[in-house]
Amino acid sequence: MQILPLISPNQAEKLTNICRDAFGDFIPKAKIMPKNGEDITELIHLESIGLIEGVAAGGFQKFIKFNEFGFNFLIEGDFAIQIKSQPNSMIRVPAIILTPLSIDIMSLMDDRDVAECARRVANEMRTPQINQAYLGKVYASGIFVPTELLWDDSVQGEVVTE
Repeated sequence: MQILPLISPNQAEKLTNICRDAFGDFIPKAKIMPKNGEDITELIHLESIGLIEGVAAGGFQKFIKFNEFGFNFLIEGDFAIQIKSQPNSMIRVPAIILTPLSIDIMSLMDDRDVAECARRVANEMRTPQINQAYLGKVYASGIFVPTELLWDDSVQGEVVTE
């Protein structure tokens, strides 16, 4: 890979951490941006050489549009996060976007747990506008099969067991 000589060991570690926390083509900005004015030089360099987008100039927002039933699916490979909100609504998630090159690098990481990445991204996106999230599998036929409830804030009141 010709990109590797362009980054320092610290930047390579930063990119690895980004890839370990990303799902699909993005990572919520709150998950990666330093707090309290910490140095973002490594992130700016990764952006300048085309590995990520959305660091400088206020960054990007990932627009998530919900269908007429209130669902949207974020997909990576055969994993998906199904999120639910108001039908035909849209939310914006401040995000760092992975470029195709970063996505290719991410696919080479043998120790990356895609399901765990999905859980972390979904939890980082949890807002009052998103009232339900499932992790599941997407099959070649396009069918989504939920395997794990991540959260359900649409249930109100006490849970009563007998």
